[in-house]
Amino acid sequence: QALALEQALQRAGVHTRCEITQGHWHVAQMHAGALASADEALASMARFVASIVPPVKPGFTHTVRSAEALCAFGYGGAC
Repeated sequence: QALALEQALQRAGVHTRCEITQGHWHVAQMHAGALASADEALASMARFVASIVPPVKPGFTHTVRSAEALCAFGYGGAC
Protein backbone atom coordinates (compact mmCIF):
# COMPACT_ATOMS: atom_id res chain seq x y z
CA GLN A 1 0.00 0.00 0.00
CA ALA A 2 2.85 2.39 0.79
CA LEU A 3 4.39 1.88 -2.65
CA ALA A 4 1.02 2.37 -4.37
CA LEU A 5 0.52 5.60 -2.40
CA GLU A 6 3.99 6.80 -3.36
CA GLN A 7 3.39 6.05 -7.05
CA ALA A 8 0.03 7.84 -7.03
CA LEU A 9 1.57 10.89 -5.36
CA GLN A 10 4.44 10.93 -7.86
CA ARG A 11 1.98 10.78 -10.76
CA ALA A 12 0.31 13.84 -9.22
CA GLY A 13 3.64 15.68 -9.19
CA VAL A 14 4.33 15.36 -5.47
CA HIS A 15 7.92 14.98 -4.22
CA THR A 16 8.09 11.69 -2.37
CA ARG A 17 10.47 9.31 -0.70
CA CYS A 18 9.29 5.98 0.66
CA GLU A 19 11.54 4.11 3.05
CA ILE A 20 10.58 0.58 4.00
CA THR A 21 12.48 -0.99 6.86
CA GLN A 22 12.85 -4.62 7.80
CA GLY A 23 12.46 -6.10 11.25
CA HIS A 24 10.14 -3.47 12.69
CA TRP A 25 6.57 -3.67 13.86
CA HIS A 26 3.70 -1.38 12.88
CA VAL A 27 4.57 2.28 13.59
CA ALA A 28 7.93 1.44 15.19
CA GLN A 29 8.90 5.07 14.47
CA MET A 30 6.62 6.09 17.31
CA HIS A 31 9.30 4.72 19.66
CA ALA A 32 11.69 7.58 18.93
CA GLY A 33 13.73 8.36 21.99
CA ALA A 34 13.75 4.69 22.97
CA LEU A 35 15.00 3.01 19.78
CA ALA A 36 17.97 4.27 17.79
CA SER A 37 16.40 2.97 14.57
CA ALA A 38 13.23 4.95 15.30
CA ASP A 39 15.32 8.07 15.92
CA GLU A 40 17.06 7.58 12.56
CA ALA A 41 13.75 7.00 10.75
CA LEU A 42 12.37 10.30 12.05
CA ALA A 43 15.65 12.10 11.34
CA SER A 44 15.54 10.79 7.77
CA MET A 45 11.98 12.04 7.39
CA ALA A 46 12.95 15.44 8.81
CA ARG A 47 15.84 15.73 6.32
CA PHE A 48 13.49 14.97 3.44
CA VAL A 49 10.89 17.51 4.59
CA ALA A 50 13.63 20.12 5.12
CA SER A 51 14.87 19.48 1.57
CA ILE A 52 11.52 20.47 0.03
CA VAL A 53 10.11 23.07 2.45
CA PRO A 54 11.64 26.54 2.18
CA PRO A 55 13.51 27.76 5.26
CA VAL A 56 11.84 30.14 7.70
CA LYS A 57 12.95 33.71 7.05
CA PRO A 58 14.49 35.69 9.93
CA GLY A 59 11.78 37.32 12.04
CA PHE A 60 9.11 34.81 10.99
CA THR A 61 7.91 31.64 12.68
CA HIS A 62 6.46 29.78 9.69
CA THR A 63 7.30 29.21 6.05
CA VAL A 64 5.13 30.28 3.16
CA ARG A 65 2.74 27.44 2.36
CA SER A 66 4.35 26.65 -0.95
CA ALA A 67 5.07 23.07 0.08
CA GLU A 68 3.14 20.53 2.07
CA ALA A 69 4.32 17.22 3.46
CA LEU A 70 2.39 14.06 4.18
CA CYS A 71 4.08 11.59 6.47
CA ALA A 72 2.41 8.24 6.95
CA PHE A 73 3.56 5.38 9.12
CA GLY A 74 2.65 1.80 8.46
CA TYR A 75 3.98 -1.70 8.86
CA GLY A 76 7.59 -0.72 9.43
CA GLY A 77 7.68 1.99 6.78
CA ALA A 78 7.23 5.72 6.63
CA CYS A 79 6.02 7.67 3.62
